[in-house]
Amino acid sequence: MFYVTVVVGALVLFWAGVMGSFLWFGPRRWRAEEQWLRSRRAAFVPEPNPDSVDEAPQREMPIHRRPFHEALWEDEPSLAPSPRVRALVREVAARQQWLTDEAGLHEENGEMKWKHAVATAALTAGVVSGCQTKQPEIQRNPHPQERYEITMTIRDAPGPFRDIGGSVQYDVENWVDCMPEKWTFERGHYHDQPDEFLPLTYTRIAENVYRTQITVDALQDEDYHGLGVCEWKMTVVTSRLYGMSVRFTPRLHLEDLRAQQPKKVYFSKRTYLSTKLDDFPNSGKSSPSGFGAEVQDELFTITLTPRRIWP
Repeated sequence: MFYVTVVVGALVLFWAGVMGSFLWFGPRRWRAEEQWLRSRRAAFVPEPNPDSVDEAPQREMPIHRRPFHEALWEDEPSLAPSPRVRALVREVAARQQWLTDEAGLHEENGEMKWKHAVATAALTAGVVSGCQTKQPEIQRNPHPQERYEITMTIRDAPGPFRDIGGSVQYDVENWVDCMPEKWTFERGHYHDQPDEFLPLTYTRIAENVYRTQITVDALQDEDYHGLGVCEWKMTVVTSRLYGMSVRFTPRLHLEDLRAQQPKKVYFSKRTYLSTKLDDFPNSGKSSPSGFGAEVQDELFTITLTPRRIWP
């Protein structure tokens, strides 16, 4: 009986200790965890100060909303429209508003509504066409001073050529100074560079030998827009010969003409014989080393020889 009493007493004391520890350390641990969580939240979202409840609430910073075109003019002036374009936009807006007011006075009149729609469309089309740059009327130079004769010689070609001809390209050299400024959202401010292509006609003078003449100063320099004289310059002479399907295009630039030295251009015979490259342009190589080793012995040449003549 004594031993039973001792065992029961020991068990009572053990469970009393467990419950006391739970009741003593549990709330302290919970308070510690709650304080830790509160400190973590405060790092992201500060808790409100109970002492500042009666204070006046802080005013929010006002947001200044601007139309896109105004923001563009203020923040990125280099991309914004020019003053002339701005004036045209304001004029269109004013006229459209006037037309709208006029139409509002006659809402019951169907004919007036129709006239209003037609007038708005005409006004919009007129302003848009006014913004576009008028294409210059290019004139031929009545007194050219620099002409060349070009002799084209074909060697070792695997077959005949058809549609032999070409073109001479001319570009305005000072287009930034003599052409009006344009503006688009995609490109910003820019100037068009006029160009012109004159046809090149070859005459057969012998077997596989053809000859033509070109004029370097063929176009007349003119002031097209009241901004200064546009100066034309010949840039490249492009010959054209068709094989089976490929378009061969040997070229001479202005410096090649003035050097008056033969220019030999190499082409592959395999390219000539191809029938699957419909109208594919091939300008050739200046040396056989530009081709692979397997076609070094399968090349033909087109030689262009310029010679200066006087008109």
